[in-house]
Formats: sequence, structure tokens, C-alpha cells
Amino acid sequence: MFGRLGESGGRFFETTGDLRGIVVSRLSPVPADAISATAGLSNVSPRAFVIGTTIGEAPWMIAAVLAGSSLDSLSVDELGKNLPLIAAMGLVALLLLAGPAYRHFFDSE
Repeated sequence: MFGRLGESGGRFFETTGDLRGIVVSRLSPVPADAISATAGLSNVSPRAFVIGTTIGEAPWMIAAVLAGSSLDSLSVDELGKNLPLIAAMGLVALLLLAGPAYRHFFDSE
């Protein structure tokens, strides 16, 4: 099982690059343990891992602080205020993957 995870993770990080791959992974709603394990099995450098995690987790931390600060008046309307931030994180992740995905699917032929 770990062999397949390491191989697929290796292809992902080879295509995206270590730093970009970690940033995109951290922006996506994937469990952190899975990202960390895959990065470790794929030989992602510690520097790329730390920097990518810092950049990719920052928007989630901001969203958590905003949600936590409104707990005394939490309502559906308040939660809706975070939707633009969540949508922006998804868009950034897609944009970061656009170039590597294009190269992977169209330049390899």
C-alpha cells in the first residue's frame, strides 16, 4: 500500500514541484496526515514542506479565527461570510495546478 502511495505522490510532486505541491495540498480540504505521509514517502524536502505548509495552511487559520471570533453570534449568515475566502482558496489551488496539469497532459505526448 505504501509503495503505491509513494509512487503516486512522487508523480504528483514531480509534476507540480515540491513547494507548489505542498501549497496546493494544504489549500485543499484533504486530511493533513495524508498530505504529510505522502510528502514523506515522496522525499519532499523539509524546506519545501515547512514553507508550503505555512503558505497553504494560513488561509485555513484565518478562516478558523474568523469563525471562532464570531461564536457568540454564530448564525448561518455569519458562516456565509467565509464562503468567499473558501472559494478563493479553491481558485488559488486550481490556478497553481493549471500549469503543471497542462504540461503533464499535453506536453508529454
